[in-house]
Amino acid sequence: MMYFDHMTSHISSVHRTNTYIHQGLYNGIPEGQQNPWMTPDEFTQYAAWPGDRPHFSGGGGASTSTAAPEDQDADFDTDLDRIMKGD
Repeated sequence: MMYFDHMTSHISSVHRTNTYIHQGLYNGIPEGQQNPWMTPDEFTQYAAWPGDRPHFSGGGGASTSTAAPEDQDADFDTDLDRIMKGD
């Protein structure tokens, strides 16, 4: 479960970054010149965020692993903590 929260946060960060970069490109064109970029409103509509974060209920029986989903999450969290600490 923690993995999906991490991925959703990462995707949200990428979306914010893309919006920021577009804003900089759009505002970087001197006044009076034709702007080749979409307006901020057009970009927002084009790259619209899909809405609420997904809610994962777990289970579903599609996993091929023999470990319980809770064990998989715990293993992932342990591995992520180890990586983040540089161990």
